[in-house]
Order: sequence, then structure tokens, then C-alpha cells
Amino acid sequence: MRKRGIYPELWKSGRDPVRHQLWLECQRGRAQAKYRGQVWDMTEDEFCDIWIEDNRYKHRGRDPNSLCMTRKDKTLPWRVDNVKFATRREHFREIYAGIPRKSRKLECKR
Repeated sequence: MRKRGIYPELWKSGRDPVRHQLWLECQRGRAQAKYRGQVWDMTEDEFCDIWIEDNRYKHRGRDPNSLCMTRKDKTLPWRVDNVKFATRREHFREIYAGIPRKSRKLECKR
């Protein structure tokens, strides 16, 4: 019987804890895109590679100056050539441009 704990040798993403965390974020991003009715056309490796490039993953977070990944063209799917990195402040300023604060809601296509 296996003891409780973390077993990196069993992770689908490999033994690297950074890639594992990014792999989990990719799974969450894919689920969010599906919930919103958006097409996700990116593999886990592509997702991890663009975040690891230039150590962008170190600047992720929930504060206004943290980096987030957003699409350049909102009509196209989530693909490597259609994503850009922006601070969360820039991202929310862009998606809520011209919408009064009281009526702000993200649209989901269910």
C-alpha cells in the first residue's frame, strides 16, 4: 500500500513542479474556455512553453499588476498565435471598455 504524499513520478506533466503547476493551469483554462463556449486549440506543452518563455510564469497572480493570458482576436480560438500577455489591469480595462460599472458581467454561451 502506498503512503500518502506527493508522487511526481506519477504526474502526467512530468517531474518538474513548475511544468506541473502550469499543466494544471492549462486544464483550468481549457475548462473555462469550454464553459464560456470558446474554442481551445492549444496543447498542454504549448501552454507551458509560452508561460516558461522569459519566466512569465513567475509574474502570474491575482493582483492588478500580475500577468494573464488573453486572446488578441476574441473571435478566434485560444491558440499560440492568438494569445498575448497583459497585466490583469490592462485585460479588464480592455474587456470592460465602455461598459458602466454596475452592468459589468462576463458573457457565457451555454
